[in-house]
Amino acid sequence: MNDSTLRNWLWFFGILSLSLLTFAVFAPFIIPKSNPDWLPSIDYQTGNEIGITFNGLMSPFIAISAALLTFIAFLVQYQANKKIQEQFKIQEVDQLFFEMLKLHKENVNEFNIDGYDHIVTKQPDSKDSLQKIQRQTSQRKVFVTMVTELEAIIEIAQLMLQPKTDKNKERLFQVAYEIFFFGIESENVQNWNFHRFEQFKLKLKNIRKKHSYSYSKENKFVVNGKYIHLYIKYKPFSGHENRLGHYYRHLYSTVDYIVSREKDRTISKDKSQHYLKLLRAQLSNDEQLLLYYNYRIGYGANWDKRGERNNAFLTQFKMIHNIPIKKVKFIEKPEVHFKDYIRKKNPNLFEQYTPKEIEVT
Repeated sequence: MNDSTLRNWLWFFGILSLSLLTFAVFAPFIIPKSNPDWLPSIDYQTGNEIGITFNGLMSPFIAISAALLTFIAFLVQYQANKKIQEQFKIQEVDQLFFEMLKLHKENVNEFNIDGYDHIVTKQPDSKDSLQKIQRQTSQRKVFVTMVTELEAIIEIAQLMLQPKTDKNKERLFQVAYEIFFFGIESENVQNWNFHRFEQFKLKLKNIRKKHSYSYSKENKFVVNGKYIHLYIKYKPFSGHENRLGHYYRHLYSTVDYIVSREKDRTISKDKSQHYLKLLRAQLSNDEQLLLYYNYRIGYGANWDKRGERNNAFLTQFKMIHNIPIKKVKFIEKPEVHFKDYIRKKNPNLFEQYTPKEIEVT
């Protein structure tokens, strides 16, 4: 029962109860002393009978009024208890969400990749010497380098495996993401049925070796006559399963929890959007870019329409609203992938995209 309905019922029963009380007070004076034929004859001059008459006339109305007032008190108490329970549930959601948000921040702060860098020492009479130094890539910078690494793998795969059909292109993206996620040496990388697949893997191993031996001085590599840039400060193609697996599971669980509380009406739509906006504010542009890659070609299909759970975390709940769409390379652009949703429901799905300026094809 909503507040408006409850208020209407309280007014109705309150007025009815007050009317009955008023009628009970004036009943002895309203009912005629000259009784109609259908009422028994009463001598009002007898004291006992006067008391009995007053009691008999007033008691039914007072009893009914008291019952109504008791019902009103019960109804008010019931509604108050219900609101307390709802408020407690909202408070519980609030506490759990901010705890999950805190854990998300801690997850990002713990991102750390041990790597290397170099110092070039110029020698007057001989070749310049190269000295290795320790270098760590930490926190949000890790996402910048991971995007660089994934896109390099995709570009090398396109140059070497040369898919001829759209189906093969999709499989090629999956190959690249698998190597990026698990690492080139992992047994989880399948033996894909691509022509020159072994040569492709060997090329990645050679690039990794050169990058490592040069302490990241070698950051451009020629593949089929084209330069591939790999500006990162750690051994490439070694996998990020231990980092991203936990990160994406926790992020997905946080969004799923808030959406579920909206669906069961524990919190309002405005409240859920407020929570998720706070969560999205913690995601850098490169985090959102990598989240789209993870959804589109990786293991995150359930984030939105590609999955089996009928979620809409990226569209309705706008978890990649701030994605730098012009930085999306090689794969389907997000404004194209979600073009039906943009056209029918929300033209402002992406912060850096305006349908009037960019034609969706």
